[in-house]
Amino acid sequence: MRATIMLASWVLCSVAPVIHAQSQPAKTPAAQTALSADEVQTLNKLHVSNLREIAAGELATKRARTEPVKNFGELLIKHHTQADRELQAFASRAGVKLAEHKPDLGELEKTFNPANFDRYFADQMAREHREAIATVEAAKGKAANPDLKALLDKTLPQLKQHYEIAVKAVQNNPF
Repeated sequence: MRATIMLASWVLCSVAPVIHAQSQPAKTPAAQTALSADEVQTLNKLHVSNLREIAAGELATKRARTEPVKNFGELLIKHHTQADRELQAFASRAGVKLAEHKPDLGELEKTFNPANFDRYFADQMAREHREAIATVEAAKGKAANPDLKALLDKTLPQLKQHYEIAVKAVQNNPF
């Protein structure tokens, strides 16, 4: 009997830490370091930017006259949709509710002259991506959350690629 009690005590002491560890909520990497107000603002800004680029890409696939601009529109849709999914997943893990936003394409949407659309679109995308690059670079310098920094590091090369494509499209579509 005494041997059984000792064996049971030994098993309980051996298994209890494992059971306890499994019952604790797992900390996600994003939740390990709370986000600052600036970091949350950056997430919202990038989310809005992604939604705008997706909408602009959809508009380009319908209105562009040249294949390179149509293809750029498709690329924007693909890349910014994926980037926004990753951003939303990160925000969710960090407990951040992103702002709901309907993109306003402003003058881009009002460009009725098909002859001007490709040039105006490319010029607008170059400007917006230049601004997004500056936003991401500034945010990387201030970010304390390592997972946010990793997300920004992953985002930056695509933004730079989009900027280069837009600049090339501007050069190939004179007024």
